[in-house]
Formats: sequence, C-alpha cells, structure tokens
Amino acid sequence: MAYDVTAGFDKLADQQFMMDAGAVGGGVLAGESLGYLAGGREVAGFNVPSELGGVAVIAGAEYAPMIDGRTKRHAQVGGGVAIILSLMERFGVRDSLNEVFA
Repeated sequence: MAYDVTAGFDKLADQQFMMDAGAVGGGVLAGESLGYLAGGREVAGFNVPSELGGVAVIAGAEYAPMIDGRTKRHAQVGGGVAIILSLMERFGVRDSLNEVFA
C-alpha cells in the first residue's frame, strides 16, 4: 500500500478547519496581548499576573454576544493556551525548553 504524501495537506484547504484554527489563534493572541499589557501592574496593592489575560479572553468570549458556537469554544481554548504559555514562562519552562533545543 502506497502512502499519499499530499493527503495531510488536504486539511489546509478545509475552510472550517481554518476558521477553527483562526479562532484558537485569535484567542491566544488576545490572551498574550492582554497578559503583556496587564502583567506586572499593581491594582489596589495587588500585583496583576499575566495569566489574567487568558482568563479575560475566556470570560469575554463567554459573554460576548457576537461570538457563539464553535467560534466561542475555540477562542476560549486559545485563552486557555495563553494561560498555559504564561505559566510556562512564570516557572521557567519556556527558557528551559529553549536551552535544551537550541
């Protein structure tokens, strides 16, 4: 049985897949951006962690009237990924990975 090398690239032509990937990417981008803007600031004597950017995306997508269905879910997944990336940075995992693989 021969393998079709191009079969894996068919997903790139799938419009629904690209919309889902865009929603996840948008959630990550928004979460990371909000995290960089809010992270390290002090509000009422409390240091704001950068992880709140992802939390804001998750909550914002939940209550935004123009986002619904699959797009809401995928944007929230992107917010969750932003939280994970912020935690990885906080605990030095990202730097460790860069040292191992660089």
